[in-house]
Amino acid sequence: LTQPVLKILRERKEESTSEWVFPSQSNRGSASGHLVTPNKAFKKILEDADMKDFRIHDLRRTMGSYLAIQGTSMPVIGKALGHKSQAATAVYARLTNDPVRLAMEAAQKILFEGEGLEPPSDENVVPFAEREKSAKKSKSEKKNKQAKKRRNS
Repeated sequence: LTQPVLKILRERKEESTSEWVFPSQSNRGSASGHLVTPNKAFKKILEDADMKDFRIHDLRRTMGSYLAIQGTSMPVIGKALGHKSQAATAVYARLTNDPVRLAMEAAQKILFEGEGLEPPSDENVVPFAEREKSAKKSKSEKKNKQAKKRRNS
């Protein structure tokens, strides 16, 4: 748990007379004596925030997504989210392309430098659409030259 969460939990413990972090607040109480699901409280939070179509689990998914986006490894994400299987964590792998791209660019740089070459940069990479257009133009020019050559022979 993060330090701010630990601080909140310590404060709740100091202020509470219950053995539970989140004791049951209902008049009837719960069989366990503690809050089992925070549905009513969460519904009130959503109403106060004028939010609809949002679930508690969305917060968990958001945390997993942000961990992946910043390049956190899949095992660490799985542990942070309490996943028991790698398959559960794998959904976040699609968000981690930046670390893969950076690693590939670093390897590419080493390969080019090993051959005494300058790695490609944005300035000298021709966009695909332009390459395709250029290839079609070259093909068309080649056909025209061949046709002209046949006419002249």
